[in-house]
Amino acid sequence: MFKNYNFFNRALLIILSIGIISCFGLFACSGGEKDKEQSQTENTKTTGQNEESQPRVIEIEGLDSLKFSVTDITANPGEKITVKLSNNSSMPAKVMSHNFVLVTSDTNPGDFVNKVLSDNQEGKVPDSLNDNDLADTGLVAGGESKSVTFTVPETPGKYTYLCTFPGHFAAGMKGTLTVQ
Repeated sequence: MFKNYNFFNRALLIILSIGIISCFGLFACSGGEKDKEQSQTENTKTTGQNEESQPRVIEIEGLDSLKFSVTDITANPGEKITVKLSNNSSMPAKVMSHNFVLVTSDTNPGDFVNKVLSDNQEGKVPDSLNDNDLADTGLVAGGESKSVTFTVPETPGKYTYLCTFPGHFAAGMKGTLTVQ
């Protein structure tokens, strides 16, 4: 009987010891993480990097209804923006792809789309129109997403973004970036 008693006492002592050591380890680690975070913050300050230098991310979904989920964006001149375009359609890419194309303020959106479609029936923006677009995600098939990062124009005004996939712009798949 005493043998079992000693065994249980030893087991209890070992379990308590492990628990106490674990607690000390947790306290030691949590302090280290705080120091690490503080060190990273100080490094950010000393190198001149801050959250403002990171682009603002705008998530837009291309909908099967041939609309963008976000149709109005307001930005400051010179601001960096990343547009992440998602296409959650289950339709094949040849039937339902989307893109986000931001055109210059002096570009007629309808004429731009007509030029794209006269170049190819897929809706891919040809290199010959690069002077007219400020940002382009490329075509995004169902279940995919793509991002484009760009610097907002310095000139205040309204800029159109649109989808060049056949029939989408005509159905109203467009939005406005207002620079103020």
